[in-house]
Amino acid sequence: MASLIFQGPDAHSGQIMTPARCDRCGARANLEAELDNGVLTFCRHHGRQYFQALLTAGARLFEYPVS
Repeated sequence: MASLIFQGPDAHSGQIMTPARCDRCGARANLEAELDNGVLTFCRHHGRQYFQALLTAGARLFEYPVS
């Protein structure tokens, strides 16, 4: 099942914390992945690295601009 990327803070329930940190490296996060069993946040680098795997897992993806 393909998923969409929703942009902006009003796109969903707003679970992302400001400033959120990447679950892999601790850098500032700009991608949040909602899965059935929880939420993961990723920086731009790791978001690109895991993008296809997250879609395959059925994650809903939310992108936030990094200022």
